[in-house]
Amino acid sequence: MFANVFAYNADTLQVRGESGNENVRGVLVSGQYFAAMQVAPLMGRYLTPEDDREGGSPQGLAVVISEEFWKTWFGRAPDVVGKKLVIANTPFTVAGVMPKWFTGADPTQRPLIYAPQSADPIIDAPRDHIHGGIHSWWLVVMARLKPGVTVEQANAALLPLSGPILHGSTDDGNWIRDEEKHHFHFAAEPGSLGFAYVRFVFRKPLVTMFCMCGGILLLACLNLASLLLARGAARERELAMRLALGATRARLVRQLLIESLLIAVAGTALGLVLAPVVSHALVAMLSGGNGPDSMALDASLDLRVFGFAALVAVTAAVLIGLIPALKATGGDLNEQIERGAACDEGL
Repeated sequence: MFANVFAYNADTLQVRGESGNENVRGVLVSGQYFAAMQVAPLMGRYLTPEDDREGGSPQGLAVVISEEFWKTWFGRAPDVVGKKLVIANTPFTVAGVMPKWFTGADPTQRPLIYAPQSADPIIDAPRDHIHGGIHSWWLVVMARLKPGVTVEQANAALLPLSGPILHGSTDDGNWIRDEEKHHFHFAAEPGSLGFAYVRFVFRKPLVTMFCMCGGILLLACLNLASLLLARGAARERELAMRLALGATRARLVRQLLIESLLIAVAGTALGLVLAPVVSHALVAMLSGGNGPDSMALDASLDLRVFGFAALVAVTAAVLIGLIPALKATGGDLNEQIERGAACDEGL
């Protein structure tokens, strides 16, 4: 059913630097973690099940570092593989370096050091999650489905296993009854985008905010359409005269649409200028600062943002410009000229 089942948990590691211990963002991973990620290391090798044993492999405890950590701590030394790194007063050997674009299973963490999960009693001492029993809910478990297996089939296989695992995990009858009351069961979910806790917490608020912004944009477009209708009515005589002199209706509609597009482009450009400020403020609010425990959220503008902005600009231009343009260039020419003349006399 599953291939390369692995587990991990984000952690803050105390790494000995030149001026003492420093807190570094890290993650504790099981032996199948990198094999499941299917990403080759930039240098050296990644951790294997042999490394994820108490005391490490026969060669000792090992870690994998990120390219960023390799650059800042080792100055991109070509012989970094095999060097020692002291974590929680315990020496670890650098086994490999992962490329900078690799973010791991959780895209919001961007760890600098990957340590074996079996080293938790050392790294988090005096806490010991491994031997902490049922009250140590500290792992995120992921797996690759075997070829041809669907998520629905995986859930069908997990459901009958939930009860035996629950009863086999503890002798606390009250705890078991409480979990059964809340319909305890294992379930598989798609993990192609990784697992991010922030996604579950803020998905609904962000979707709500997106809908509110869409509603505000729609109201703005309707207001602009009303203004353009009024502007088109004031230009009826001009447009009628141009039609009488041989200009085609399609050409006039195209001109009015271009004017609307210029307005939409100006508004979109202003939005793109303000977007980094707003997005960085939102990221700072969600991530909780810049410390090692904060989330690494990327809110920089990319091609998807520019493509969405271009689509919004064109849609807004059509929405606010097409109806006024058609109305301004339609109707009887004589009536439009007479109405325009009457307006001029009134002025």
